[in-house]
Amino acid sequence: MAIDELLRALAREAEAEVATLRASARAAADELDRASARRAADRAAAVLAEVRAARQRAADAAVATVARRRRGDVLRGRAAALDRVHAAVTAALPGLLVGPDGAAILAALTASVAAALVGGADDEPVELRCPPALIERVRAALGPRPGLTVIGDPAVATGVVARRADGQVTVDASLATCLDRWWPRLRVDVRPPDEAS
Repeated sequence: MAIDELLRALAREAEAEVATLRASARAAADELDRASARRAADRAAAVLAEVRAARQRAADAAVATVARRRRGDVLRGRAAALDRVHAAVTAALPGLLVGPDGAAILAALTASVAAALVGGADDEPVELRCPPALIERVRAALGPRPGLTVIGDPAVATGVVARRADGQVTVDASLATCLDRWWPRLRVDVRPPDEAS
């Protein structure tokens, strides 16, 4: 009877050890499953984050492209509007000299040119060119000045251009030249109607 009991005791111990081993193996397998699931979830989250980041970068690039195109369209439209303003102002310049303020404008242009070139220490003769229709008005505005010759020149349509006889000094006081000289500064302040508000 002692052997039967010993065998039963050994069998019980073996079963207990097998049960413990099974439980331990089951716990280890469960932990491996959980760790594997965590790694898979982490990988999926990383892939999803990268996909979202790539989509965001693509969306940002698309928005930036559209914004650049829109800004380019606005700038081209603004440039075209400014070109139209410049053309309209340029076309109106000849009328300024014969309009209500024409005498004052012409007097100011001719006086500034004459002061700059006539009556210097070297008394170099000066040739002043103006629109042919305005010769008498320019002469009247300047009065008699020694060394000054007023000549009608169809190429000078909007003011006066003076040149010393030696050709070394030329003063272009035509309204077209004044406009072109000031236009880079003026165009900053000129806005198309849709930008004015």
